[in-house]
Amino acid sequence: MFRAELLGLVTTTATKVAAAVAVLGLIMTQLVFVVLLPALASGQVGPGVEALGDDLPDIDLTASATQLDALSPLGTTLGGGSVGLALVAIVLLGVLAGTSDDRHGGIVGAVLASPRRSLVVAAKAAAVGAGAAVVGTVLAIVSLLTLLGSLALTGTPFTAVAGTVLATSARGVLAVVCLAAMGLAVGIVCRSQLAGVLVTIGVLVAEPVVAAVA
Repeated sequence: MFRAELLGLVTTTATKVAAAVAVLGLIMTQLVFVVLLPALASGQVGPGVEALGDDLPDIDLTASATQLDALSPLGTTLGGGSVGLALVAIVLLGVLAGTSDDRHGGIVGAVLASPRRSLVVAAKAAAVGAGAAVVGTVLAIVSLLTLLGSLALTGTPFTAVAGTVLATSARGVLAVVCLAAMGLAVGIVCRSQLAGVLVTIGVLVAEPVVAAVA
């Protein structure tokens, strides 16, 4: 049953698009935070830090904490608390995986093969977790390569400890798996693909707003 759910996950166009959007969104985010903003701060691009003033965030890529933040598979935030495109795409991947069977009728065959719905849900959760782990690993590699490329171009040393880098990347991959599982839960509860997407977008947008007000 796990193999069937995994096959359904990797052959569904919607989930493949969500994974691709996550990767492309991460690339755009990292290019801005890890490449463009440090170039603006150093004066290599733009009018210089004096002209930009307070509009330019303080980014010090020589600090190990900043380098570790740049390794996030969900995109660099630098403490901004914003919702990135990669994060939204990962959660929607879970939502789409949870609603695809109900939309296309695949749930009928799954339930006939295993009448116990808990087994179907467990197999679907395992498949989504495995798929999200693969996507999260790809995202972690993209973040690492982007950071190393930016450091090489600017001649900045890599100051983060190797063990901490691995631990940070592993936590990021685990976060991706958890976010996809949360999306799957929303999809299973809502059943309707549109309702699941709207609920997810609403929660993701409302969370930073409520946190800022609090």
